[in-house]
Amino acid sequence: MPSMNITRERYRQLDELGIDAVCELYVNKYPTVQKMCDYLFVPRKPGERVGRQALFAWLKKEPARWEAWVEAKKLKGEVIADEAYEDAMSVTEADVRSTKLKVEMKRWMAGHLNEEFSDKAQKVTVEHSLSHDWLKALQLTDRIEEAEVIEATLLPEESSSTAQEGLYSATEGQTEVGEG
Repeated sequence: MPSMNITRERYRQLDELGIDAVCELYVNKYPTVQKMCDYLFVPRKPGERVGRQALFAWLKKEPARWEAWVEAKKLKGEVIADEAYEDAMSVTEADVRSTKLKVEMKRWMAGHLNEEFSDKAQKVTVEHSLSHDWLKALQLTDRIEEAEVIEATLLPEESSSTAQEGLYSATEGQTEVGEG
């Protein structure tokens, strides 16, 4: 099969280079994985774009390689963030729009490659249990020795403000409680 021969040849090339050189090329020389693959590999046919599958398969073949690649991506994010900063600081009035586009693209790439530069909302999980509240309330009631229980009813509403002020009557001792 011709594709197997191509894949084996690409693996051989990558093995000769080694993971350190591959990561170095990606971080410091080529802006994208595709550009790096275009440089590293000969296309099957003239004018055809080189695929990235062989590179990723080679990287994933060994866990240590993949870990080095993940670290290289983080470093690439740092490099891109630095470039975006330099672009933003060197902008002139004449090229504000084009520089803004470059900076935004680099900012996105930096965040995509390294979460430290991501402006995505951080996912926060808050767990709360009603049973925890219930247990806490039971613990508090154990501390109450004896409380006088009274029966209370809300007086007929004279106006909306009296209801809000909390007028009620208590049946114990014929006491009426009103505004405080």
